[in-house]
Amino acid sequence: MAAAALGFAALANGQANPTGTSTAPQTSANSPAPTPAQITLDDAIRMALLHNHALQAMRTTIQQSQAEEVTANLRPNPTLGLDAQFLPIFQPNQFSSDYID
Repeated sequence: MAAAALGFAALANGQANPTGTSTAPQTSANSPAPTPAQITLDDAIRMALLHNHALQAMRTTIQQSQAEEVTANLRPNPTLGLDAQFLPIFQPNQFSSDYID
C-alpha cells in the first residue's frame, strides 16, 4: 500500500511512469544542450506592450469613451404624444368641430 502511494506521488510529480522507470528525457553526452530562443530588444518591447493587461484595460476605456461620445452626439428619437383625456369617446353626439377648438 505504501509503495502504491509512493508511486502515485511520483506520478503526480511527473517523476516516474507506471512501470517505475524515469520519464525524464535521456540525453547523451554527445548531444548539445538546447539553446534558448533569442529575440531583439524591439521584439521584447513589442511583446511586453501587447501582453500588458493594464494597457489592454486602458485601451478598452478609450474605446468606451469614443462610443459614449458618438452616443452623446446623436439626436434623441422622436416621440409622439397623444392626449385623449377630454375627447368625448363615450358621448359621440357631443363631438363636433366646436369641441375641438
